[in-house]
Amino acid sequence: MIRTLLLIAAVSFVLTIGFFAGAVAVSGGPFFIDDNWRFHHSDVSDDDDIAHMPPAAARIAADD
Repeated sequence: MIRTLLLIAAVSFVLTIGFFAGAVAVSGGPFFIDDNWRFHHSDVSDDDDIAHMPPAAARIAADD
């Protein structure tokens, strides 16, 4: 039972690292995602220029 859980944890960790490496490879390097879910390339020195704002609340119309 414990071996199975450890195996699942190890496989999950390896897959996570692999998918992250794939995302970096596909995007061409460091990147960030803006509020509209678009990828932008960035550099370590560009981190100060990124405006981190919470997403706007969705407006729901009430049916009267």
